[in-house]
Parts: sequence; C-alpha cells; structure tokens
Amino acid sequence: MDRGTKESLNDLLVRVREGDKGSVDELYGIMAPTVRYIALKYLRSESDADDLVQDFWLDIHKYAQTFYLNNNAYSYLCKIATRQSINRYKKLHHRREVEVGYVDYSDIECRDDDAEAIALRNDVGAAMRKLTETQRIIIQETVFEDLTVRQVAKTVGKSKTQVARLKNSAIEILKRELESIRRDKQDG
Repeated sequence: MDRGTKESLNDLLVRVREGDKGSVDELYGIMAPTVRYIALKYLRSESDADDLVQDFWLDIHKYAQTFYLNNNAYSYLCKIATRQSINRYKKLHHRREVEVGYVDYSDIECRDDDAEAIALRNDVGAAMRKLTETQRIIIQETVFEDLTVRQVAKTVGKSKTQVARLKNSAIEILKRELESIRRDKQDG
C-alpha cells in the first residue's frame, strides 16, 4: 500500500472518530477487501468471514475512538481484524492453536472487478501457486497484511533470518513467473 493511501486511511479513521458518516463508507471501500481477506485466512469459510466483516464494520466507531493519529491506520485495522479472526476461530473450533495457511483469494469473485483486475488477480494467483506453502504465507502476511518479518516469524515458527530469506526467494520466483506469464500473453 502506498504512502498516500496510508495517510488517507489515517485521515479517514480520524474523521470517523469525529462522526463523519461519509468517511465510514470511504474507509469501507478501501479496507473491506483486506479485512475479508484476513478473515478468510483464519476462518476458511466465506460465510464466517462475511459475518466477521459485518461485525468489524459495526464496531468501526469503537476502533476509531482508540486510534492515535501518529499510528498507521492500515496496520491498526489489520491487527484488529486478525485478532478478531483468531478469537472467532477459537470460539468456533474450541481450540487453543490456530492453524495459519495461505488463502487463494483469486478464486473469490468480486462484483466491482473489471476484466483487467480479474486477469491480474488470476496471474498473481497462478504465480503464487509456484511457491511453497510457507512462502505463500510469508508473502501474504508481509505484503498484503503489512506485518513485519518478526511478526511473521512467530506465525510460521521460523527465525527472522529464515523468513527474510524465504521472502526474498519467493519474490524472485513471483517476478520470474509473472514475467513468464506476461511474455506468454504477448506471444499468444
């Protein structure tokens, strides 16, 4: 996520705290897919994920009240969604451990997608399938969820050095695969 979008999220969350109803809709437009993605990652059920997303947005004013302007709103909201997902998973499955896995988000249809966005999502999904399960989780959590290498290391049970190495090799594989897909499309 680029710096401008992160700054606008901070501004939107502050405006939500101040009672601006239009800001909730704008914030929803930007963050809802990410919150759903996180929920799917842990809950592995579209209906459970959709329920969590609805509950998340019902409480958005409460989250806005505890947000501090010098924080990163994107990371703040992702952490809340992650905690809620883990808690809901534990409640649904009565287990203390949460099994973390990669969610192939490319198979989920979105109403707003245009043909170009669908093609890009499919290409990224195809490239991601070339990675190991651990590499997918690392990319998912560092790139899409904006977690640090240290946080991901705890999730996957590896050292920071191993996670950094796996992330770098995964990025190289993704670059190579996406370039190959692009060349195939140009040649075909």
